[in-house]
Amino acid sequence: MTSVPVRPLQPARPVTLLLVEPDPLQRQLLGKALGRAASGPALICESGEEALAHLDGARGPHLVVSTPQLPDMDTVTFLAQLRGHPLTRGLPVTVWGRRSERSAVPGGVLLGSFARWVDRGETLGDYLAGLHALLDTGTRPPLSA
Repeated sequence: MTSVPVRPLQPARPVTLLLVEPDPLQRQLLGKALGRAASGPALICESGEEALAHLDGARGPHLVVSTPQLPDMDTVTFLAQLRGHPLTRGLPVTVWGRRSERSAVPGGVLLGSFARWVDRGETLGDYLAGLHALLDTGTRPPLSA
């Protein structure tokens, strides 16, 4: 396996990423790459419930990256619970999935929860470049329908 060069983020403040990914290989690959991009370890959860429990803590992440196929809840429920909690209401979320999984998260749900969809079919370098842009600007992710 070849190594993908990852340029460190240059955010104005320390950035913490929370990755929600049930697949062990994807957790390892993305956790390492996202941690390197953020210049610190990514927080990694295997399920929606684990992520929501972690987010109840006093210091949450600056961005959540989630797969659309969680083992314990659908993405619509996960996003609704994030938006229903005062501490995570404005938290940027990127849903990273295959095009075939897109139907599991209707565009209206993404718009209503200020989440961004990124196709998993893109290269890791392209995906990380999108995260760089998101974190460098400090704004919500672009809305997609």
